[in-house]
Amino acid sequence: MADNLSQIVALLSSMAVFKGLKPSQLEELAAMFESVSLPAGRVVFKQGDVSDSLYIVFSGRLRLTRGQDKSARRIATFVRGDILGEEGLMAGKTRTATAETIEPTVLLRLGKEAFERLLRRFPTVKPYLQATVECRRLARGKQFDWLASEETIYLMARRHPAYLYLSFVKPILLSWLALPFFYLALVTEWASIQAFANTAGMIFLVLAVLWAVWEYVDWGNDFYIVTDQRVVWIEKVIGLYDSRQQAPLPTVTSVGVQNDFWGRTFGYGDVLVRTFTGQIVMRHVGMPQQLAGLIDEQCARGKQLARKSEMEALERVIRQRLGLPAKEPPKVETPPPPPKPPKKPSFLDDLFKVRFEQSGIITFRKHWILLLQRTWKPNILLVLLVLLLLGRLLRWYTFIPLAPLWLAAALFLLIGFVWWLYEYVDWRNDIYQLTADQILDIEKKPLGPMDKKTAQLENILSLEHYRPGLIGMLLNYGDVVAMVGGVKFTFDGVYDPASVEQEIFERIAAKKRRLAEADAARERERMADWLAAYHRATEETRRLANPPQDEQKS
Repeated sequence: MADNLSQIVALLSSMAVFKGLKPSQLEELAAMFESVSLPAGRVVFKQGDVSDSLYIVFSGRLRLTRGQDKSARRIATFVRGDILGEEGLMAGKTRTATAETIEPTVLLRLGKEAFERLLRRFPTVKPYLQATVECRRLARGKQFDWLASEETIYLMARRHPAYLYLSFVKPILLSWLALPFFYLALVTEWASIQAFANTAGMIFLVLAVLWAVWEYVDWGNDFYIVTDQRVVWIEKVIGLYDSRQQAPLPTVTSVGVQNDFWGRTFGYGDVLVRTFTGQIVMRHVGMPQQLAGLIDEQCARGKQLARKSEMEALERVIRQRLGLPAKEPPKVETPPPPPKPPKKPSFLDDLFKVRFEQSGIITFRKHWILLLQRTWKPNILLVLLVLLLLGRLLRWYTFIPLAPLWLAAALFLLIGFVWWLYEYVDWRNDIYQLTADQILDIEKKPLGPMDKKTAQLENILSLEHYRPGLIGMLLNYGDVVAMVGGVKFTFDGVYDPASVEQEIFERIAAKKRRLAEADAARERERMADWLAAYHRATEETRRLANPPQDEQKS
């Protein structure tokens, strides 16, 4: 039960939302909560109910679902220290989901009036609650295939809208270049100059609009996510790049915040999540201090759960060796996730993609600028042929008969297309892959042999990357070099080599964690064998010191 005030204070003090409150304030806050004990399968509130309370899970687990009956979808599993119900109270709206206990659960309840009194009495709590509300609004309706069945999204953020507005400054400045041309078209009387000026002005205007649309789409495709298992950065460039960098919570070493003048002015900043293998930077997010505190809380909770799981695993092995009944964790019945429609593979989906992931295998291709270097000759040939045909159709010249021109153009177009297709397939076939266990360097000539090199991740001795020259810096491509013994693996010309190096580091760390976990499991087995032998020897010594009565008579 949560009747002990000190236990409630201990829970509240570990939560980021109440960070900064003094012990006396925490005691005052703890006294405001009402303890509610519920059995498994009890509905706390339903979707559409009036929001009248805030809840904190003191013990047990709850499941949040959205939808009705068969269409209900699990959106989160809440455990000790989680808050629910704050969104409806702060926004004055009805419940957006249904909460039901999975196992016997104790909740700390705070009514609406007490909640309003809390916000007035402790104003530092409100920004943290606003941060959680904004994260949950953003996560609502989002589905990610890579989430585990019971994994819960706690935080989800994107770059602050103010940063999006600042990114529109350059397209707006570009659009202003169209004004002199439009003015020239108005004041001149020459038709040719008017046509040229209007065309140039429209080109600048269209380019500015496309640039602004690109900035908006790019802003909307990047997400920063914290679940109960990991920190994730999703970056997507339409048609070219789809990246997901992640770090398990136990590997996070620290969380920091950085911001510049504009960030302090508009309320955004960078949250730096440092890990054993590098860092994940949540760039230009709103309420960075609050997000950093919430991430810190999840990391601490993740490490506590990891230690608890290790001790439980050790206890299970020891009890098994001693012949004691095993303490199995309670079985939780969870509704199966709704079936996902099969995704039809499409050649166009990754026509020019330089990074994609399928079934846990990350595939990198060389940057598209290297494709242009391969295909510039057939590209020039194709463009010249198109201009030649277009000029003849528009009667820019008439000295070449149309029929022979069409015949020659069709032949050279076929040659140019086959040439371009060969270079494209050659570019497409050169790939670098990163699996859970190894890296692969695969090169294959069209209609030719395939050269394939592989190396185990744990054998990689060093990693480095570099971007060649100014073009490499501007277009963000370069080489990633992995040393495996005396052999050099080079990922040539990959997009964003720093991120590629980071992903390899993460896979190396994950592989080493699996190997360490296997070693820990073997160590648990050895420890259990030793304790079992000690137990048997102790029992034998006790039996010899105090033999049963029938042995004494004999």
